[in-house]
Amino acid sequence: MKLVTFEVDTRLGPFERIGALVDEHAVIIDLVAAYGAYLRDIEQAPAAAAIASATVGSTMIYFFRGGGTSRRAAEQVIAFAHAAGAVEEIRGARGEDLKYQFDEVRLKAPVPRPNTLRDYTGFLRHMETFVKKTSLPDATGGLLRQRPLYYKANPEMVLGPDELIPWPSFSEKLDIEVEPAIYIGLPGINIAVDRAHEHIGGYTIFNDISLRDTQMEELELALNPWGLSKSKDAGGYPTGPCVVTPDEIDSTQLELVVRVNGEEWIRGNTRDMSWSFEEMIAYSSLEEPLCSGDCLAGGSPPNGTGSEIGRWVQPGDIVECEISGIGVLRNTIGERAPNAVQGSGKEGGGRSSVEASRAEKV
Repeated sequence: MKLVTFEVDTRLGPFERIGALVDEHAVIIDLVAAYGAYLRDIEQAPAAAAIASATVGSTMIYFFRGGGTSRRAAEQVIAFAHAAGAVEEIRGARGEDLKYQFDEVRLKAPVPRPNTLRDYTGFLRHMETFVKKTSLPDATGGLLRQRPLYYKANPEMVLGPDELIPWPSFSEKLDIEVEPAIYIGLPGINIAVDRAHEHIGGYTIFNDISLRDTQMEELELALNPWGLSKSKDAGGYPTGPCVVTPDEIDSTQLELVVRVNGEEWIRGNTRDMSWSFEEMIAYSSLEEPLCSGDCLAGGSPPNGTGSEIGRWVQPGDIVECEISGIGVLRNTIGERAPNAVQGSGKEGGGRSSVEASRAEKV
């Protein structure tokens, strides 16, 4: 199944719903509303709307928590929608629409606000090519080949399809990174690698927007040799357009493509990953719980970023990240924000208020 989180306008304001893509992915079926109609019309169930919400889940995180129960309900919904034919003539248990065209809704990230967000270096060859293009020390040997590396990102900065990618005021070098990603379905702790597949809720596309000039500065900090913070979080994390359930995808053979204004820039494949998502799950859950809806991004392929191929996006560019079996995540690069504090004169943009305050004290 291909599942989406979408927003619809109502008289009471925008409402967030979860749905399934049907009819060659041209139509969205509201899962909760349609399951309520199924329970009412087929099962003759009382309190159909309440049962539907509790079974399917009102958000993607609740859907993941429901495990097999939610999955089976969604499968019944899709079969019911096909059998019912013109589902626009059928209403949900509370009179809701069951079916939407894409121009009637706004797609959001599949999980608009994950509990946690981890971004892994899943492709060691990406790290090898990246360090060759920069002045970074080569850390691709030793421990990095024994265990996966990740940083934790700010879940509040997740963006959805077609949302504008903000260009922070303090950076002049905004970069793009296409990555496969998973959501945790069933929660767990100390998950074994050979059982980790049971905890994958689905696969999606992740664009790890990176501010390269700021990143180089952060990596020079003595106490933070490989840590990343403002150089990642400030640009946002476009994610989507859907989440694909594990039964429909082979995560070891996914083609990754990036196009900018229709021109192909990047191509890679998950067969080149050094670490599997199962290994990432096992490492993430080591003495630390993983929860339903947590997002784990798998990293970029070799030459999978603009900086590696010597090309830089500009304001107004349309970036399309495509992964086979999932779809296309499309976003536009925004204009650079005006500086809150005027520039310090060094390459990479203006000073932050923290830098300005420190300068005044000195």
